Amino acid sequence: MKLQEVLEILEKQLLDSQKNLLQKNKEFREKNTYYVDSYQDFAEKIEK
Repeated sequence: MKLQEVLEILEKQLLDSQKNLLQKNKEFREKNTYYVDSYQDFAEKIEK
């Protein structure tokens, strides 16, 4: 295997890993972001 091929494979793996991390973080953020209209709602969400 040529060095250039190894570099291309590593670059693709790195990009795939970064895309996967970004997707997981977006899902986590969406799942754990709440909108509240009052301090009471805010306090309830913080306790969870």
